[in-house]
Amino acid sequence: MPDHPFERHRVSVILQAYDVDLFSHFPELSQALSKFNLDPDMNVSSLLLQAGHSSGAGEALFESRSERVKTQLLLESILQRPFKTLSRGERQRVQLACDLVSRPNEPSLMLIEEPCTAMDAEFKRRAGELLRSFKEEGYAVVVTLQEASLASRMGDCFYLLGTQGSVAEGDHSILTTAHLTQLFEVDVEIADPTEEGYPQFTVFGSSF
Repeated sequence: MPDHPFERHRVSVILQAYDVDLFSHFPELSQALSKFNLDPDMNVSSLLLQAGHSSGAGEALFESRSERVKTQLLLESILQRPFKTLSRGERQRVQLACDLVSRPNEPSLMLIEEPCTAMDAEFKRRAGELLRSFKEEGYAVVVTLQEASLASRMGDCFYLLGTQGSVAEGDHSILTTAHLTQLFEVDVEIADPTEEGYPQFTVFGSSF
C-alpha cells in the first residue's frame, strides 16, 4: 500500500490558499517532483531530448511521450528556439512538457505545481487533457492550483488546503462556494457549469 492518499489512475487537485506550505501537509510529495533541471540556453527540441534521457524510459516510450506533448501543447513552431527567448506562456508550456517527458517509465506518484500559469483558456484545456493522458498510463497525478474553475475541469478528487489546515477533501461535491470562500477568504459565487456539468465559479464577476 502506498504511504500517501493519492490513487493511481486519478488526477488529484490540491487547491491551496496563498502562502500554504504544501510539503508540511503532504511531505511525501517532495519526492514526486521532477528532477529535471532546465538549461535556459538550450533550444526546446534539445530540452525535450535531454528530459527524455533523464527519465530512463525506452526509446519507444520517449518518442510516444515527446510527440504527445509537442502536439498537445503546440510546440512544433518553437522547437528550435532557445528557452530564454520564449514568452512567459511559451516557457510554461515547455516546462510542463519537459516535466512530463522526464518522468520514469514505471507509473508512480507525480506532482505538477501550477502547470497552467500564464496559459490562456485553450492551453489550459490542452494541459488538462495531457495530464489526464498520464493518469491513463497509471500515474497518480497530483496538481496544485489556485483556480477553482480550472480545478473542477481537471480533477477527479480534491484537497482544499488553507492557512489553518484542511478545509475539505473529496469529489466534486466538496467544491462549494462555502468551502471555497473559507479557503480563499474571499466571496466566491457559483457560475453556470461547463457543458460536461463541472461546476464553475466567479470572484467579483470574473472566472475563478
